[in-house]
Amino acid sequence: MCKMLCLPTRNPVRKQPYEAQIAFHKIPVKRRQLQRKLKEHTKGGRWYKCAFINKTIRAKNHALRETYGQTHLYDSLFGFFDYIVYTDEAHIDPTSQAQGMVLREQGKRDDLENIEERPPLKGVRFHIAAWISWWGKADKLEFYNNEEDVVE
Repeated sequence: MCKMLCLPTRNPVRKQPYEAQIAFHKIPVKRRQLQRKLKEHTKGGRWYKCAFINKTIRAKNHALRETYGQTHLYDSLFGFFDYIVYTDEAHIDPTSQAQGMVLREQGKRDDLENIEERPPLKGVRFHIAAWISWWGKADKLEFYNNEEDVVE
């Protein structure tokens, strides 16, 4: 029964909480006992966070990144990369749904049936940006909003 619960082909409700799985399969146990038996009879079977995957990089961006990497493959640290400033930004949507959970065995995170596509951002968003170079890094994160021209 425990092995069956971890299989995506045999358990259609494995992305739901333990209680829902117990009710769906009519298993005569409580939540804690199911957790204990899953750990005992599978390879660390329990409710894990789903791995997310973004859509693939567009062909144009992939080609540009590859060209940049090949062009600067043998450039020295001093004289080239010490003048490069790398920036990154993150877009956070607190109202979007939390990362999904799935009942699976340990070590099976990267199996295709355990990976979900990241949902699009919706609702209230805020943005964070920072930079780093060979000589330093941003003192603090920059929080900004697309609707207003204000940086905090």
